[in-house]
Amino acid sequence: MNSIPENERLFLNDLKLAGSKPLSNIKKVEQETLGYVIKDGHIIELGLFKSGIKSIPETINELKYLEKLNLRHNSLSKLPEDLSGLKNLKYLDISVNSFFNFPDSIDQLENLEHLSFFGCYRIKEFPYSINLTKLKELNMGYMKLSSVPEMLQDFLNLEKLDLSVNLLNELPEFFINYKSLKSLNLKSNKLTQFPNSICNLTSLEELNLTNNQIYDLPDCIGNLINLKKLYIGANRISSISSAISNLKSLVELNISQNPLMELPYEIGELTSLKGLNIAHCGLKNLPESIGNLISLVDFYAFSNKLTNIPESIGNLKSLDLLDLHENQISKIPQSIGNLTQIRFIDFGNNQLKELPLELINLNNLKNFFVDGNKIKKIPGKVKSWLKSLMKSGCNVKLK
Repeated sequence: MNSIPENERLFLNDLKLAGSKPLSNIKKVEQETLGYVIKDGHIIELGLFKSGIKSIPETINELKYLEKLNLRHNSLSKLPEDLSGLKNLKYLDISVNSFFNFPDSIDQLENLEHLSFFGCYRIKEFPYSINLTKLKELNMGYMKLSSVPEMLQDFLNLEKLDLSVNLLNELPEFFINYKSLKSLNLKSNKLTQFPNSICNLTSLEELNLTNNQIYDLPDCIGNLINLKKLYIGANRISSISSAISNLKSLVELNISQNPLMELPYEIGELTSLKGLNIAHCGLKNLPESIGNLISLVDFYAFSNKLTNIPESIGNLKSLDLLDLHENQISKIPQSIGNLTQIRFIDFGNNQLKELPLELINLNNLKNFFVDGNKIKKIPGKVKSWLKSLMKSGCNVKLK
């Protein structure tokens, strides 16, 4: 600590007097960090996670070189009225504190790029406008928001926005101006429709709408051509537009826990897809085009009403995990023998009466579950294969 200027040491001393737990010199400040980072003789990062403080000393303005400030998980009800000295501050996390009013002094942090209010649900009023034009990441999750604060219309350079676990039932029109937005989290809100304004966000790479009350996935979803991750599970979606085939960059798709009647045939055009979750949807069949998902690694389709699996599943040679437990499948397709790289298979609680000989090609399995079926006879070669699997440490469940 002696290596830093006297004015910065003064602040650390004031912080101790304010009730902070002891701080130490560390290499990096992260979400759950207590300590500070020194570079070129100055404090550039400060982490006060669960430090025990109830107020921030006014002398924080002495930290002229501070770039990152983590105040997460304390009992703060306000910030110092003057933060004008923190001209280099780019990252501010005041999550899970006791603010009753919006800290107006944040407006002085003109170079701020990351701001988190996560869990500050006592704040009910926000300024109409705020001078944070360089802001790239904003987290306002778990804040009991019933509407999106209008100050967000000033944040035109946003790249990541988290509004999860709130009470939102619609989005304002100014969302169409977020031309740089790459990640949008609206998980666990009250949305009943897919917000049309989202369809204009063509830079979007990740979209989370899990656990809302959305009824359909419209054609305009096809506009999001840069989307890599789409999470729309736990909604009320009964059909998916064939326009989803436009999402050629999609790597992860979770549409589980929706009352889907069927999957569009065009889903087979998502050839970049590595993770697909369609569990708990009540599906009775899978389109043959599922075999076109040649990049697929993880495939979750458990707790449906599937009676058979397309032979084309044998084309999924990159598959590592196949979970089809709790369906009504009566037969495993012979083509499963092509999945020589697979390590996890679960056909538990189905209507299987036999196991195909082709299973013996799957020598990389670490988990193989076919319990809860009606299997009465297993071919000798398959029995020998199962024994060798168990000897190698594979977890096998047959009954």
